[in-house]
Amino acid sequence: MKRAIKRGKNKYDNLLAVSQDGDWTRWIEFFLGALRAQAEDNLRKTRKIPDLYEGMKTQVSEMIRSQYAIRILDWIFERPIFRSTDFRDAAGIPQPSVQRILRALREGGILQVILPSGGRRPAVLMFPELLHITEERKILDTHK
Repeated sequence: MKRAIKRGKNKYDNLLAVSQDGDWTRWIEFFLGALRAQAEDNLRKTRKIPDLYEGMKTQVSEMIRSQYAIRILDWIFERPIFRSTDFRDAAGIPQPSVQRILRALREGGILQVILPSGGRRPAVLMFPELLHITEERKILDTHK
């Protein structure tokens, strides 16, 4: 005899209904509802990223005053957490400009230091505004 179980609100209730009552429909409805909610959340996030990019174009260009501004912006959007040496090696920017640009972006609040450089260890930097969108939480700067 099937037992009457209230409609579950969480995955455990719905899984229990499958094992106790063979109620696959409720589990599938729950699963598809969760999948839809996650897809809507991801869509909302992905719509914010181009807006941030467009807003940053002028800001970064004015801040660093370099012909490489858009290349730099593209690079940090692709790698919102990176080692300074990775930036130096991969961004295609002359070495004398790299340190000046990274310093200007840190001082302007675009980049934050996660791990300061020390000895032969390069600094690890992050682009908190992009991470805030993707992670939906404020990233605190612990190394100003």
